[in-house]
Amino acid sequence: MATPASFLRSSWPSALFPPPRSLFLIPFLLLLSGAVSSAACPSVSACDVRTVRCGQLVQLDPSLVQSIDVDDDDDADDDSYDPALCVLVNCTGQHAALQGQVPCDVPANVTYLLLADTGFTGNLSLQQLRDRAPGLFCAQGCGPTVGLLDLSRNAVSGFAPLLNGSAVLNAVLDLSFNQVRRPWAPGVFEGFYVGNSVVLRDNGLEMLPETLAFYDIGNNLDLANNRLTSISWTSFARNFVGGALILRNNSLTAVPSLNNSNAGFVRGELDLSHNQISTLSCQNFAGTTIRGLDLSFNNLTLCDCYDPLAFEVNAVFEVRSKKRKREREREREREREKER
Repeated sequence: MATPASFLRSSWPSALFPPPRSLFLIPFLLLLSGAVSSAACPSVSACDVRTVRCGQLVQLDPSLVQSIDVDDDDDADDDSYDPALCVLVNCTGQHAALQGQVPCDVPANVTYLLLADTGFTGNLSLQQLRDRAPGLFCAQGCGPTVGLLDLSRNAVSGFAPLLNGSAVLNAVLDLSFNQVRRPWAPGVFEGFYVGNSVVLRDNGLEMLPETLAFYDIGNNLDLANNRLTSISWTSFARNFVGGALILRNNSLTAVPSLNNSNAGFVRGELDLSHNQISTLSCQNFAGTTIRGLDLSFNNLTLCDCYDPLAFEVNAVFEVRSKKRKREREREREREREKER
């Protein structure tokens, strides 16, 4: 005859319920799973969430003053202008709380998401950006308000692509002061469009990829303060840059001709200032759509860009060199002497 204990063990429906001795583990396991889920998915509760006046890109991210047009700030400095309010989520410096992830509960109507110095390392997941901050993305016909996704001062070294579909980021993408030093793989930005500026300056980038593949960039592409020694316009073959291409303060020694490549990919200024370019023919830019060329602070010894008939452009080129700077200084000195 079975004892009560043996009967209980044999008759307990273990397939449906755990034995009584393990019941006490259930609350603990639930608590543990909740803690793991919370750690894997940080919250904006660690961030400053509030509404601010729209059109304050430079005020929120002062380093952008070198990368975007001031006009992108709408009328933020005009006290008489009363724009709508925009949602700001400021997580800057919340390294321990976020641990390199986008919060899972970002408000759906966010306009400015500041994730500077929050522990991002390795490949930045474009899919996570789209999934967790959908308010920064839009379908066709994005609204007029320019948003901001500030990922500066992290340790991002590359990018992980979208897993499906496409995305239009209706914001400035600030990736300055990261560690994107090597070219990223082709196709990483497949289907990823940026409606405003992309800022990749101060990354130590030594070489451009075979194709940048950012597709359309609505405003400026800032590659300043890197370590580029040469450029190939084929890198931009699939790009359209609606604003300026900023290559200031690299180590460029020559500029290849744009004549036989995608000459219409830049619609704003081409900034080549503060490089090591010694010779240049502005015939290299004949037929292009760029509106300005800045060659200031180079070591130009041979350049035909001073002759307005030497090239065809849509606007006057801004061309300076150390030699011309010295000449202007001597001219000013002679004028001062005449006045005496």
